[in-house]
Amino acid sequence: QACTGPSRPEPIYPRASGPGKWSEDKIDFSGFRQVNAKLDFTMESLLVQKIKIGESALKATLNGGKLDLGLTKLALYGGAGSGKVTLDTSGTPPGSPRASI
Repeated sequence: QACTGPSRPEPIYPRASGPGKWSEDKIDFSGFRQVNAKLDFTMESLLVQKIKIGESALKATLNGGKLDLGLTKLALYGGAGSGKVTLDTSGTPPGSPRASI
């Protein structure tokens, strides 16, 4: 009988080919131009499975089709960080997302 080696565990995420791959359909963001909103979210701590996230803050602003998401504070693994993502759908055709970390 041939030796096939150790069995390999199933991947956590589906592979890009076959069932479960990302859709290539365009996302309709036209509704972003109809709503203006501002959200400030803060938390002291959060435990997700075994990952402990410390004091963090998120600011989101949607105005005229432009969405700005700012992770203004992030405490993780004893360090700190921040980031910003902008999605501008105000033009025709809508623009591309931009991100900085």
